[in-house]
Amino acid sequence: MKNKLLLGFLLFCAFTSAQNYTTNFIELSGTTFRVKFDTNPTTVTMTMVGPSANGYAVGLGMTSMFTAGGDCAFVSGASVAAATLSDRRFSGSGAQPALDSAPNNWTVTSNVVASGVRTLIATRALNTGDTAGGDFVFTNGPSTIDLIWALGSSITFTSHSSRGNGVSANFVLSTDSFYLAGFKMYPNPADEIFAIDLPNGTETVEVKLYDILGKLVLEKTITKLENKIITNTLNSGNYIVKVTSDDKSYSTNLVIE
Repeated sequence: MKNKLLLGFLLFCAFTSAQNYTTNFIELSGTTFRVKFDTNPTTVTMTMVGPSANGYAVGLGMTSMFTAGGDCAFVSGASVAAATLSDRRFSGSGAQPALDSAPNNWTVTSNVVASGVRTLIATRALNTGDTAGGDFVFTNGPSTIDLIWALGSSITFTSHSSRGNGVSANFVLSTDSFYLAGFKMYPNPADEIFAIDLPNGTETVEVKLYDILGKLVLEKTITKLENKIITNTLNSGNYIVKVTSDDKSYSTNLVIE
């Protein structure tokens, strides 16, 4: 009996750890700046959406920017085109977060500017082991993350125009088959155009957009190289994106502004 209980417990743990979790999008500054975290058993993917002309940052596992040593993800640059993500840690006393002494643990997989909005996607290990950099340790399971944020007055982010704390988000089981299958879509919200990155091993997919009434409003075949879809003829609102590959279909939501 004990062996059966132990086996059942191990199977439950294996099943739980194999799941993916998400915070869904967390609104930080109205609809101006938002962030989302998605985890799998080994990595976390962070999606940051904000104004392309401004730098912005989030403190991970943080409740105050005056606490030294906390983890920070910081988007800035010498120009809009050059802006990217840097791995930083808080210096305390209201000083700008300093660059980690270790290499950047985040790998930027997408950095797209469209219609004044930057969508940046980056991944790293759940636990980087970088204690010197104060890297937040993510858990692939039901958990909570505290966040603080700041929005820069310019892309160089020498000072912030707004900031906030007291933000807390829960990781819940991800049910979005689109992202589970390895597809990535950006920017979302979209204005006149959006793109879909295809997972490894997939060269061509059929994309269909449906409005909230279930009416097919757009249909297109895309490839790894030709993956952009123009939406300037569509009304603002919520849509369902359905991709079909090898007789399998995956869906996600898209907002058009």
